[in-house]
Amino acid sequence: MRPRLTLLVMSREGIETQAITEEFSLVSISDDTDFPTPPSKPLNWLKLTFHDVEVARLSRCKFNGTKIKPFSLDQADLVADFISLLCCRDNPAHRIVFQCEMGVSRSAAMAAATARHCGMNDLIYFEKHMPNRLVYRLVLEALRLHS
Repeated sequence: MRPRLTLLVMSREGIETQAITEEFSLVSISDDTDFPTPPSKPLNWLKLTFHDVEVARLSRCKFNGTKIKPFSLDQADLVADFISLLCCRDNPAHRIVFQCEMGVSRSAAMAAATARHCGMNDLIYFEKHMPNRLVYRLVLEALRLHS
């Protein structure tokens, strides 16, 4: 019997301070190349850099002198590849942690899209968090294409 898939949403502070006792894989999201240092080592780790914006057209804009980098189709494909590999192995990782700065928007969107794709309830992520709609839509579509 395959273990039940568990999806967790965490903030940077959470992933840096809370030890995760079970084996897990990590999708880590940052605005820049500064990623957290978790006390527990993930089995697999996907690192993504993009800003928490919901409109892809903002890529031509700047905020505090930094060019805004929205989530992209290529990044959605990376996430879908990562999730598909984890969920399709003979012994799949049964715990996937999605982490972003606050643990509210980008990571929740990826967890919600993964849950929906895997036949789980995605509404809990919309009730407890504020998923980024661009990330949710692109990850869900990429997961569908990878099926």
